[in-house]
Amino acid sequence: MVKSSKVTKWAPLVYGRTYERDFRFLAVPADFDENQALEYIHASFSSLTNDRLRGCPRWVMFLDEQRCVIGTTCMVEEIPAVPADQYHDREGRPLYIFIGFVSQTPFPQMPSRELLWFSEIYEQCVKPRFWEKPYSREKDRPPAFPYETRKWQLPSEPKKLLSDKLNTDENKVGFWSEEDSERVWYSAAHSTEAVSVCLGLSRKSDALTGPLLNATVHGLSAPCIEDKEVKPSRDVPPLPDQLPPHRKSRQYDYRNRRTDFWSSAVDFLKSLCPCNWSDSQRSPAREKKKRGAGRGHQQRQSQIPAGFRSKHRDSRPEKK
Repeated sequence: MVKSSKVTKWAPLVYGRTYERDFRFLAVPADFDENQALEYIHASFSSLTNDRLRGCPRWVMFLDEQRCVIGTTCMVEEIPAVPADQYHDREGRPLYIFIGFVSQTPFPQMPSRELLWFSEIYEQCVKPRFWEKPYSREKDRPPAFPYETRKWQLPSEPKKLLSDKLNTDENKVGFWSEEDSERVWYSAAHSTEAVSVCLGLSRKSDALTGPLLNATVHGLSAPCIEDKEVKPSRDVPPLPDQLPPHRKSRQYDYRNRRTDFWSSAVDFLKSLCPCNWSDSQRSPAREKKKRGAGRGHQQRQSQIPAGFRSKHRDSRPEKK
């Protein structure tokens, strides 16, 4: 039995690639920080291939006391009324997209899982920007769309509800089988607590490091709850007074090594030779030779005419 529709104001939220440009937000609500939804969108992109996504769109929902976001990650070719020339990008790769809605109403009643609801949004938000060039930077900021009244069918109540409640612990993730998708979506649509859901993930590890609290996984036989994996924290850069000493150049290190080697050799020879190595008691012959060298230099300087003695080599005697 399909419940009657309920009027709620929603605004579009779209993230995807177009013909020549990479992933970016193509539409956001007027007063919405798109970074709040980016983690959930990336979680729905995890381990994604065209074969896995084609015919099995991933549905995403996260809601709290302030607003609610619902949407789907699907192949563009599966959205009704999309022209065939917008199925692929410039390189011929099939395009997929996250397309959804944001509501300002806390805990609103959700629509049923129908791709038909997104045809109008694609026509309004994506189609005008599909042929943008990579250098059209004036359109990097996505246009802000107002909240408008939308009326759609609500999800029908499944014959059998979930035996357990959805997980609401931020440190854990509740996993469910694909057979429970309808019941999980219905329970999340009627939740009165902050909750998040992604339907159709390929493996459990795709949800253990992200913001999701619940997920359905292909090939899972029984529901379970697991602790989230803690992301490794990045090393905080040290304060200036905690920095290690500056590493000197390799050439300086080699020079130091040579000096240390010869110093060690001299010390070794001093230990073997019984003579006195002190600088204050040098040999008389060495001192005499040194003094003689000094007198010879003075004699050579005295033989040079006074006019040629200058600090500069190219100086000449002054003319009288």
